[in-house]
Amino acid sequence: MAETTTKAMEEFRLSADVDLKNTQVATLNYKEAFLSYPEDQRKEIQALADAINVTEMDKVMAYGSNPLISTFDQCGKILKNEEGTSADQQVVQMVISLSKEANEQYEDFNLALKEPSFIEKILLRISSKRSEKKMKDLQVKAATSYRLLKQLKESCDNWLDILKKSMFNTTSAKVDDVLTGELLEKYLVAGYMAMERLEQEISVKKEAFEKTGLQAAEDEYNTLKEGCELLQIVLINLERSRVMYRLSVGQLSAIERTNRNLQISINTQSNNSMALMAQQLRNAILDAQNGEILRGYREITQLNNGLIKKVSANVAKNVKDSEELIYSGFYSLSAAKEATQYIIKSCQEIEQVGSEMLPKIQAELKEAHQLMDELTPYINQLRTRMSVESGKTSSSSKPVPTTELKF
Repeated sequence: MAETTTKAMEEFRLSADVDLKNTQVATLNYKEAFLSYPEDQRKEIQALADAINVTEMDKVMAYGSNPLISTFDQCGKILKNEEGTSADQQVVQMVISLSKEANEQYEDFNLALKEPSFIEKILLRISSKRSEKKMKDLQVKAATSYRLLKQLKESCDNWLDILKKSMFNTTSAKVDDVLTGELLEKYLVAGYMAMERLEQEISVKKEAFEKTGLQAAEDEYNTLKEGCELLQIVLINLERSRVMYRLSVGQLSAIERTNRNLQISINTQSNNSMALMAQQLRNAILDAQNGEILRGYREITQLNNGLIKKVSANVAKNVKDSEELIYSGFYSLSAAKEATQYIIKSCQEIEQVGSEMLPKIQAELKEAHQLMDELTPYINQLRTRMSVESGKTSSSSKPVPTTELKF
């Protein structure tokens, strides 16, 4: 039994030694380790080794569990309080939201102004409102850029606070894991020392059982053997836990270094890059203002050049036209000649019409006279009758003079 137990422990140590080279965990030599402790701690370890009773199964299974339980509680305090991660995400979301708002609404990252259309150029030339609007847009962009810059600075400060809290927790956790690892080593040393004692006791119990053949001796031997096997499993698990604590210490050391590097980087960003970013945002605003003035001045120059060309063209045309008028007089001879031809033609047409229409008119007039001659006696007779009837009704009235109708 002693040979079997020793062989199993040695096989685990060999496998552990192979697997743990990268984690720099050396195989625990419990005899040398025990001698390295101070006197008071050696007494403590020896007392623990002597107190191990493998016949008490519950105590064997719980052996070395106190430091593991304390680690569970210590880790739980950090795990249930994830304010650092939550705050970090909130800061990131705020920066993303503000950046998106600046990019979409105020175009902080696109300070180049759009080329105005032809109509907008004309409006820009004759109205100052557009210039005022563009200056107002620049002011809004400057204000938004400042908000973004301020938010980024606050984010850096918040990240530094989170990293400082995380560094404290990392350092504390590292200390706890180191202390727990050292405590586990004491449990392992005491356990191996107890196993050495128990292997001797098993050998004695086996010899007594084989010598006497008594049932009681067999029961004592089997109970001690099973307890040793259980303790062996517990010690192997404690060895594995010791490896994981050493690995955790290595991880925490790496996290600690990352934390330090991040603090250095963020401080550098906050002190240097943030200043340069502010500088470039400022320069972008000032450059945009200069661009506005340059664009307006260019448009004025283009307008002036256009007017010069237009006016010169009109002046040249007007000079030419006026010069021609000097020599053409009030009218051109060709126009007078054409007008004379129209007049002659009109007179000829009138004469022709007169020669054709006059005989017809004369004939019609003669016929009209004949009609009037036929009608005159009847009209005179009607007028005489009306005068007589009017004299009878009004004798006092003066006689109405009659007038002969003549054509």
